[in-house]
Amino acid sequence: MLRKWFVSYMALCLIFACVAISPAFAVADASYDLSIDKTTVYVNETFNVTVRGRNMHDVYGYEVVVSYDSSKLSFESANNALPKSKVTEQDGFSISPLHSGNKITFAFTKIGTVPGVSGAEPVSVFTFKSIGKGDASIKIESIKTVGSDLKSEKKWLEDTVMFPVYVRVSFRDLEHVSWAREGIEALAARGIIVGNGHGLFEPMRQVTRAEFIKMLMNSIEMNDDKGKSTFTDVKSGAWYENAIAAAQKLGIVEGRPDGSFGVEDPITRQDMAVIVYKLSMLLNKDLGATSGAKPFSDQANVSDYATEAVEAMRLSGLMNGTGNGKFEPKAHTTRAEAAVFIYRLLGRLH
Repeated sequence: MLRKWFVSYMALCLIFACVAISPAFAVADASYDLSIDKTTVYVNETFNVTVRGRNMHDVYGYEVVVSYDSSKLSFESANNALPKSKVTEQDGFSISPLHSGNKITFAFTKIGTVPGVSGAEPVSVFTFKSIGKGDASIKIESIKTVGSDLKSEKKWLEDTVMFPVYVRVSFRDLEHVSWAREGIEALAARGIIVGNGHGLFEPMRQVTRAEFIKMLMNSIEMNDDKGKSTFTDVKSGAWYENAIAAAQKLGIVEGRPDGSFGVEDPITRQDMAVIVYKLSMLLNKDLGATSGAKPFSDQANVSDYATEAVEAMRLSGLMNGTGNGKFEPKAHTTRAEAAVFIYRLLGRLH
């Protein structure tokens, strides 16, 4: 078996080593990067990292070298992802990845008289398993490509995908809010939200203004440990004090006419929109726009101070309607809805 692997590997090495590297035919504008298929990576979970090429020209075969953080990840497998030029094209030829330390070398070549791949396409897929919590990284070191004319080019690369590996946090009361489970568990793993201490999240309970600000400030890691709020109902030393103080200092929240913040009041949908919109403007982040976002049928019910913010949420898709095309600006929000909103926001901010 070892002899068969060695012979196969040497055959591919001959293909890539013996062809001449020709500057005249080098694809100077080709680039390669990495992408991960998980928004949140948990310990003991497998995930895929794709090497994707852009502006490629006639890539008939390749040899790619990837390195990874072996203290947090274990390598599982590698597979070719170059598409075929036609359905009848043969599968091509690859070998088992060469794994040395924290580096993986994987090679593939097409077979027969067929054109190479051009444009923007996936090249290969590497599968890893997370084995420890903490920050992890995967880097594409180099890629050597060969065209159908046997001209080759080697690129030394620096693209790195960095991500944290979390320990999964689960709650026993999420069976009726399956639409929110991913967001709730992802935020809980990050320490952005917490349960009630008894294994429950209470997803359908209304979220208060203090709770929402605490979630939001935790998500962007901007709590002010020494900050003091001037709102009359923000108690010194309370669990929400630092978060509200930070939000007030940033200018993304306002209080009531009587000088209070309304810490125990349920937060309205339009106030959530205003706070997040102000935050995005402060951070100079474009929330993006989705195609086909229809106007809310109750737009006229939105307060003047929230009109621009609600419109931004509609266009971005961060906040959906509540049914029948309505936004219900003055309706209150559940903990599940708030968690999904912040989870979507994090995806846009990062």
